[in-house]
Amino acid sequence: AGCVKVEQTLTLKADGSGVLAIRYGMAEADLAQVESMARSQLAEEGLPAESVVNPFEFDEAEVRKDFEAYRELGVTLEQMRTEVVDGWKYLNMRMAFTTLAGLGQTEFLSVLQISLEQGDVGRYASGQGAPPSAEAAEMEVAPELMAEMMKGFRAELRVEVPGDIVETNADEQEPRRAAWVFD
Repeated sequence: AGCVKVEQTLTLKADGSGVLAIRYGMAEADLAQVESMARSQLAEEGLPAESVVNPFEFDEAEVRKDFEAYRELGVTLEQMRTEVVDGWKYLNMRMAFTTLAGLGQTEFLSVLQISLEQGDVGRYASGQGAPPSAEAAEMEVAPELMAEMMKGFRAELRVEVPGDIVETNADEQEPRRAAWVFD
């Protein structure tokens, strides 16, 4: 995980629709190492090395076809491209959605338990989290090991909203933007 950078910006509009922009990257050297280890593992299991999936190599037409399943949820792919910057390979995706509930059912956010609830006087409460798992308990037992594994990992999760933010636990806050940074 330490060789990954993630940027996610969720922009909500007043009508509940919005855009999710995701950019994730991996150092090309680390990507080559992960692919090599995966090929070795597949070879040990007697499976073809071509089975290795590289998240940065894709057929755009195929991905767009896969997104057709999300159309009924009100989610459409607006942009998808890869780029290499300073030895890092990035995948950039931008998807539009008609409702946050629909977006929450896609593979991109289904495990994050996103919620948006309307309160009184036009106020909304939003939350995002990961489901509890046995893995979380295991991580607490070996913090030194986790710290070493996560060295170099960086994730920025941003939310932009149409009105002022009243309260947040974000690391960074502007009137209509909150950001959580995991570095």
